[in-house]
Amino acid sequence: MLCRMTPDPVRVALVAHSRLEVDALGEALSALGTVEVVGRATSAADGLALVHAVRPDVVVADLSPDDEASLDLARLALATQTDLGVVLIAEPGHRLATAEAIAMGVRGWVHSDDSLASLVVAIEGVACGELRLPSDVLSLAVSPPPDVAREDAHLLIDHLTRRQTDVLRCLVGGCSRSETALMLSMSTHTVRTHVAAILRRLRVHSTLEAVVIARRAGLPGRSHETDAPSKSVEALSP
Repeated sequence: MLCRMTPDPVRVALVAHSRLEVDALGEALSALGTVEVVGRATSAADGLALVHAVRPDVVVADLSPDDEASLDLARLALATQTDLGVVLIAEPGHRLATAEAIAMGVRGWVHSDDSLASLVVAIEGVACGELRLPSDVLSLAVSPPPDVAREDAHLLIDHLTRRQTDVLRCLVGGCSRSETALMLSMSTHTVRTHVAAILRRLRVHSTLEAVVIARRAGLPGRSHETDAPSKSVEALSP
């Protein structure tokens, strides 16, 4: 799914385990104006029927504690609508089958105690075809390739150009491609070109694997937060 270039809201289907929860979440999202809730369901079966009926841009599923139901919904929905964005909501620290979810095409993940703003960021990012995974989920999603030792990871990273390393640091920091483009003053097309080159040079097939190798090599992440000046520095500024 390509990033939306129109001001139209993202069309979202909500699936949660109770009517109270799904209605409360639906009202909160609808009030923001950037998300259009096109349907609500309270079971995996009804959620799948809803996806087939309204073909949303993104489905948000929170069927905990029955997390297998969330995975089943994601698997079946993605099998029939391959461009569907899926955001799962799970308890913090819950080791839901993360790698399986990512492998089947789930691109968004939000903890149940995260803010509504975090959910909206995940929805909008996923609607643009981006990965929106918290750092703890990212660490569970992909195990470091067993044949890539720390020393090998350093050697692989050393093969990257300076600009490719800059892009990879942003990915390690959890930035989306659009955020990376903004931080590095380049177009999103250029970012995609660099990412493709990074994957080739690191001999991996996904940005998740590239991030794991970068972390194994000790490459620091970069984000808006890490680039922000500290209060002590600000205090010294005239």
